[in-house]
Amino acid sequence: MRIIKKFEIERAWFTITLAALWVFIALPKAGFGFSGSVQLRADQRFYEDSRLGYVNGFSEWWAPQFGFDIGLMDFGLNIEPTLGFEFAKNETTACAVESDGVTCLRQNGAIVASEDKFEYQIYSFSSGWRWKAWKTEFFPISPFLDAKMQIHYTRIRKLTSNVTEKNLVTGLDLGMELGGGCFFSFFMDKARRNQMKSEWDMEDFGVTTSAYYLPGGWFKRGLGAVSGTGGWSFGLGLLGDW
Repeated sequence: MRIIKKFEIERAWFTITLAALWVFIALPKAGFGFSGSVQLRADQRFYEDSRLGYVNGFSEWWAPQFGFDIGLMDFGLNIEPTLGFEFAKNETTACAVESDGVTCLRQNGAIVASEDKFEYQIYSFSSGWRWKAWKTEFFPISPFLDAKMQIHYTRIRKLTSNVTEKNLVTGLDLGMELGGGCFFSFFMDKARRNQMKSEWDMEDFGVTTSAYYLPGGWFKRGLGAVSGTGGWSFGLGLLGDW
């Protein structure tokens, strides 16, 4: 039953992502003006709280996060407000705990693993600003910076060694997404750029690389013993600019 549920969640996420991409590609073609951007991302997540898995040294590769960002409009000076959504889903080994039921046991400096596992899902909604160094007509590689506020809704299910016992914890916390990366344009020549501009009203299209610091755990509500969903990430993406 859990395998079916996982497949349905992943299929629904894939469908939503494709629908979002298609809408923002089709709108200019249909005559609707859109002067923003759409970015699809796949990131590797690292967490500050050991209960969600540090993934240090890629020992538990991988802890994926998928998302998309929508740039609403260009305010000039290559600055645009953005809205975003991210989804992370993974399983990690739980730690054995002290008598207080919260503190992880350590032996020779290493966390002692228990027989239990955590399955978690994190839904993140964000808004903020993006700044690009220059338009790619000037140079096909352009650095960019992001600064966004985030709210995370998290579902954590404890999969215990006793298969009849399952505990579900949910909660909210606030955080930020601070970082940036580089945009590599596929429009390397003027003829291709003019063609895509006339046919699709698309200014630019290419691949992005990015890395983010993700402080979290602010105004935490729920989440049990988990201190927060903060950490950092790096990944790849596709970006279309209209």
